[in-house]
Amino acid sequence: MKARTTVPALTRLRTFNGNALVERCHRAWRRKEPILLHYRNDMGLEQTAPILAARNVESPDGHVLLLWVYLDKEHVEYEFDEGEDDSADDDLK
Repeated sequence: MKARTTVPALTRLRTFNGNALVERCHRAWRRKEPILLHYRNDMGLEQTAPILAARNVESPDGHVLLLWVYLDKEHVEYEFDEGEDDSADDDLK
């Protein structure tokens, strides 16, 4: 049986009370226990991913939970942000 290879990934989630999840993560990590993100995949099936770091931030739109999770490398799609902002071109005109 082939061992699964995982990679770290960052996900952003809107939340009403991100601080509560961050605190649950900290409690689990202090007890040396794993904590999992439960989510639905593209086919609607529930899956889990181990959470390796969590942070709650406030934005103009409300609370945003930043979760770093481990995902199966075979199911990850990569996106690269070139840091280019289309609105910068509009300022030059």
